[in-house]
Amino acid sequence: MLWAFLIIAASVAGGTLLAFLPAQRESWVGPMRSFALTAALSVVLVHLLPEAFEGAGARTLVALALGFVLPSVIGHLGAWLWRAREGDAQPRDLALEASYFGLVLHHVGDGLGLGAYTGELLSQPGSGSVITALAAHVVPVVAIVVLTFDAVRGRGHALARALGLALASMVGVVLAGAVPGGLFAQASPWVAALVGGTLLHVVSHDLDSQAPRTPSARSWDLGAGVLGVLVSFVGGDVHASGGPPLSELCADRFVEFGVEAAPWVLLALAVGTASVARAAGSWLAAFDQLCRRFGPWLLAGTFALAWLDVLVAGSVRFRPLSQQHQHPLWLTASAGVLCLVLLRSAWLAGLRAWLGGLLGAVQRHEHGDHPGHAH
Repeated sequence: MLWAFLIIAASVAGGTLLAFLPAQRESWVGPMRSFALTAALSVVLVHLLPEAFEGAGARTLVALALGFVLPSVIGHLGAWLWRAREGDAQPRDLALEASYFGLVLHHVGDGLGLGAYTGELLSQPGSGSVITALAAHVVPVVAIVVLTFDAVRGRGHALARALGLALASMVGVVLAGAVPGGLFAQASPWVAALVGGTLLHVVSHDLDSQAPRTPSARSWDLGAGVLGVLVSFVGGDVHASGGPPLSELCADRFVEFGVEAAPWVLLALAVGTASVARAAGSWLAAFDQLCRRFGPWLLAGTFALAWLDVLVAGSVRFRPLSQQHQHPLWLTASAGVLCLVLLRSAWLAGLRAWLGGLLGAVQRHEHGDHPGHAH
C-alpha cells in the first residue's frame, strides 16, 4: 500500500509542477499524453487481455466492456449529483464542479487498480507495466485540472483540487487493500479485464489535445510514444505455467507476422498510391494519405493475429527473438522499410491523431475546457 501511495503522490506532484511551469508544460504535456496512450494500449493488449482470457475465457469481455463504459457512467452520475445539490449555482460553476466530481470518482477507480497491482496481483506477469500505465495517465490529467482551477479560482484552489484527486486515488488503494487476498487470486482475470477496459477508456478521448506543431515537437512526441510501447515489457516475469511471459510470446508472433507480410504490404501501398495519385495531386500526397488511413489498422491487425496465435498455440512454437531463424535479407529489408514508412506517417500526422484513425473519430467531452474532459 505504501508503494501505491508514493506512486500516486509522485504522479500528482508531477502533474502539478507541469501546470505551474509554462515552458515545461508546453514541451512535456503532449509527449506525456502520447506516452500514456501507447503505454495503456500496449499493456492492455500484451498483458491484461491475454491474462483475462487465459484465466476465465471470453466471459471476461463483459468485464472489459464494463471497465470501458463505467468511467463515463460514473462521470455523468457525479455531474448529475452535483447539479442536483447545487442547482442555484452559475452554469459555468456547475459544469466545472460536476466535471471535477466525476474525475474524483474516476480516480477512486484508478486507485482500486493501482492498489490491486501493487498488492495481491504484484506477482502477475506485467504488473509493472500496468502500474506504469495507470500512473502515467494521471500526470496530464492533474496538469489540466490544476491549470483550469488556477485560471478560474486561483492557485490555492488549484492545489486543493490536485490534493483531492490524490486523496481519491488513495481511497481506492485502501478499498483494494480491504479485499481478502484469496478473493483477489480468484478474481484476478476479471480485475485484469476491468482495469484493461478502464485504460482503453482513458486513451480513447482527446487525442488531439496538445498536438505537436513543429518537427522537433513531433519527434519528441513520437519518441514518447515508442517509449510507452516498451513499457509493456516491464515486469514480464515468467508465466505461472512455467513458460515464457506473454509479452515475449506476443513479440515473437508480432515480429514473425510483420516480417513475412512486409513485402506484400509495401506492394499494396504502391498499387494503392498509383490508383489515387491523380486525385490526391501527387504521388507523395497519395502515399501519405494511404499510410495515415491504413497504417494504424495494419498494426492492429498484425497484433490481433499475434495475440490470437498466442491464445491458440501458446508457447508450442515459441522461439526467443534472439534465437529465431534468419530471414532472407530482402524480407528483413522490406520489414525495415515498412517500419520507417509507418514511423514517418505517425510523425507527420502526430502520433495521437494518427492512432485516432484506429480508435475512432477524435473524441471531445462535452465540457470543453473543463477538467472533466481530461479523462
